[in-house]
Amino acid sequence: DELCFLHSLPVPYQRLFAHHQERAVIVGYAGQDVQLPFVTPDLSNVVRHAALRLLRRGFRRLILINLATREEGNVKCVEGFHSACKEWSHQPVHAEVVRVWNELDSQRLEMKRLAEKAKEPCGFIVFYPVSVGMLTTALLQRGLSIPGDAEVMAIEHSPEDMSFSVPVTLYGFPTHRFAKTVLRICTRYFESGS
Repeated sequence: DELCFLHSLPVPYQRLFAHHQERAVIVGYAGQDVQLPFVTPDLSNVVRHAALRLLRRGFRRLILINLATREEGNVKCVEGFHSACKEWSHQPVHAEVVRVWNELDSQRLEMKRLAEKAKEPCGFIVFYPVSVGMLTTALLQRGLSIPGDAEVMAIEHSPEDMSFSVPVTLYGFPTHRFAKTVLRICTRYFESGS
């Protein structure tokens, strides 16, 4: 017996596992039409919470920065971000989604561009592996105060990524709880077959 863990696997390959009835658990989100079990942290609600926290702190311009992918998890995060901004009772809220490549030079250019555009107080939500350090230093180089002119929320970054002299809010990845959940799935499967 074996149980496959499919991590960051594109939906067409998820469909192949489902079609061939392979025993598998998706670590992340399953595609809409994929009938396989999955386990994932609820990143959509994490983004929603971060956006609402920034809105409660008075920011009316929010920018979500994530990788340029079409993965289901990324789609759900964008939906959670937009729904939080649309439902906020004190409109208008300017909500922008910026997608960057997982390449440091292009991220550096994008962070400088975003810092140049920050003419009003702005809240940033930055997903790992996008460099929160590049954004923070670009904002500081522009002369913006953090917190004050800008505030940064980092999602899924490690605590080591947060070594700044300015405060950055970290929504960390619950590694130990997530590992325990995955272990329970394995144990249940190998003990019961389901």
